[in-house]
Amino acid sequence: MKILGITGGSNTGKSSLVKALRAQTAHPVVYFDADAELHHLYAHDAEVIAAIGDLCPDAIQNGAVDRRALGDFYFASDANATAVEDITRDKIRSAFHERVAEHQHEADTVFLLDMPLLTELGLQRYCDTVLLTTCDPAERAERGAARIAASRKIPHDEAAAFFANILRRQTGLPSTERAHLSIEEAAQLGDDNKRKKLAGSYYVEIDTSNAIYDRTRAETEADTIQQALDAMEGLFKEKGMPSSYRR
Repeated sequence: MKILGITGGSNTGKSSLVKALRAQTAHPVVYFDADAELHHLYAHDAEVIAAIGDLCPDAIQNGAVDRRALGDFYFASDANATAVEDITRDKIRSAFHERVAEHQHEADTVFLLDMPLLTELGLQRYCDTVLLTTCDPAERAERGAARIAASRKIPHDEAAAFFANILRRQTGLPSTERAHLSIEEAAQLGDDNKRKKLAGSYYVEIDTSNAIYDRTRAETEADTIQQALDAMEGLFKEKGMPSSYRR
């Protein structure tokens, strides 16, 4: 089994890329969706629900966490965001390790780890390669504002301000700098010389921008999907190369 991490900020095209990869790869796929796991915790985990209720009582509705109300609290300050993440981070990590353990010895399987906070939770160190989706800032802001305006049924300018606050939270380090730090970490994993040689290509940046490359959306999707498929196939080129996963 090879572990392919997929990460990127809000509205950088990560979800579309994951959907296409799952549909087009010839390898068996195990999919771990961190957002779905979080949804499950917010709806069913009594410990998480109680802790969120202590932190933000208004976020509890009908015995479960209301994600919109929690989102308002989360993005109000860095302290709030950190406090919320602290409640769930260990449970997300544990769920990941449990799922990997179920499939670790399946030689041709790709484990797709879809996680926006991959680096923040330290799980990039278990990946063989990480796809990092990026997007032109102006195009990303427009995508985010349009999506929030539609989902929350609010004016575009209000949605744009809300998304700008999301971006502020997500840009503590530029994506390229975060990737560089993680590449250095990857080079320190274990004593496997082959693994160290791969550290330089540990992150594969996939730019989903349309306008700055004068591409249509369809052309962008075709280009980025091919990049991702090539990166996935690269994981299996060296047959003797074990997964980097070590608990």
